[in-house]
Amino acid sequence: MVWNPTGLFIHVSNPAQISDDVLLQCCPSVRWIGDFDDLAQQYRWVSVPTTHIPLNPEHPFPLARAISDFLEQKRYAPGQALLITDQEKDLFDAMWCQVRVVFVGSSITGEILPDAWCPIMPTLTTWQHHQFLGELRSEDWHSSGGLLVRELRPANYSANAILWGTGRYFAKNDPRSDIHLLTKRLLLLKSWRQGVIDPALIHIMRESLAIIEHNSPHFTMITAIPPKPRSPDRLGTLLRQAFPEDTRVHTSLIHITRPMEKQSQLGRTARKDNVAGAYRLAASSLVGQRILVVDDIVTTGATLSVVAMQLEQRGADVTCLALAVDQHHVSESTRQLPCPSNSCDGHMVIKLNRTSFRPFWGCTNYSRGCRKTLDYRSGINGYLQLSPSSAIIKDWDLPF
Repeated sequence: MVWNPTGLFIHVSNPAQISDDVLLQCCPSVRWIGDFDDLAQQYRWVSVPTTHIPLNPEHPFPLARAISDFLEQKRYAPGQALLITDQEKDLFDAMWCQVRVVFVGSSITGEILPDAWCPIMPTLTTWQHHQFLGELRSEDWHSSGGLLVRELRPANYSANAILWGTGRYFAKNDPRSDIHLLTKRLLLLKSWRQGVIDPALIHIMRESLAIIEHNSPHFTMITAIPPKPRSPDRLGTLLRQAFPEDTRVHTSLIHITRPMEKQSQLGRTARKDNVAGAYRLAASSLVGQRILVVDDIVTTGATLSVVAMQLEQRGADVTCLALAVDQHHVSESTRQLPCPSNSCDGHMVIKLNRTSFRPFWGCTNYSRGCRKTLDYRSGINGYLQLSPSSAIIKDWDLPF
């Protein structure tokens, strides 16, 4: 998202690592800083006023509570604030208070992904380029930069194959899905019947392959998880349109052997049982083959794991790529952009033009006759400026 934070929170183990020059280049539009340090060491940044708020370790979400208190004091909306942290546990707190977050570290082991991921402190100067490729290309097809998430290990993923992801996915019951363009593009792909594939997804697919092959030997075969019986082959069509002349594309390598329930309607344990024995391969031997397997959304990894292990048993060297990684955790934000019509009780969400695939904001009461729309940037700006009182959970004493 094209976005310049006006508020910055720093919560790193050694604040001195972040120099004045790094901060000035990272966030030139920032007007104030919130500094959080368990040892009560205050970090100062040139002439910008700094407020120190100590964390309460007895609170279930100490950083989230401190950030929300600070937002209330300064009357800033969560969407206008950025958290820089090198502590993975902070990602959960940031999710609760709905601020954007940049994680600084060599790897991420959990299931919550940040908005951007920088390996070392000096790279903060270009943190916008450390956002996930799928999310950047969903915003701007012709932008540069972006990264893939490597070596993910979801709950039911037990294959040896490395699993990559291009970005995040938020389920329909998560309010963040209302404004997340990669999520919208994948939902449109899931409802696609025939015709042209979203150009943004084609760009994502091509660049993802280039990044993966830059880090490893080239593949000899590229395939995808097959569709359910009587469903259109969306992923196969995506591969054929992304690589129209690439003879490595083999969309008939994997087949469904029996009907299955929708994975999205099942729990984590049931997902693994649902896909067991459901796939077969068209080749008896794949010795010496390097295969890339593509899926749209990975949740527990059960489907990709089953397919990858079958390919490995036939002798193949397998790599998996998911267009998005389900975030599992539902945001508690109730933040919604109201419909500009005074007579409508709906709210505005991002939609995609089914011909041009360009984003815009439309009312949730479209089926009831409301035709109000906003251009994409106006809607984003309005959403980011919503009052924090409607965006941060207030009941901090939740039972656990």
